[in-house]
Parts: sequence; C-alpha cells; structure tokens
Amino acid sequence: MRDHATLEQLLVLANLENMNSELIHMGLQQSDRIKRLNAIAIRQIQTLTAKAAKQLEG
Repeated sequence: MRDHATLEQLLVLANLENMNSELIHMGLQQSDRIKRLNAIAIRQIQTLTAKAAKQLEG
C-alpha cells in the first residue's frame, strides 16, 4: 500500500504510528486507540489537502 500512497498519506501514516505507540504506552485499549487514531487521521488529511489546495491556487 505504501508504494501507491501520496506524500500526505505517508506523512499521516508516520504520525499515526508514532501516536499509536504513545497511546499504547498510556495503556489505552485497542478499540479506544482505533477511534482516536481514525479521528486524527481524518483531521490531518483534511488539513494537509486543504493546505495543498491553497498552494495550488496561489
């Protein structure tokens, strides 16, 4: 999958891997981690794609 991912997706994936490690260290259960990581991923992708779109416009 990584071979076909965009730069933004790879960046978000790296961030999620680090965040997941921290959440595990904090003792969160898998189901709670998945919910949090999903919300984080959505926010990050939206932010990165919005910034990229603005750069293309200007």
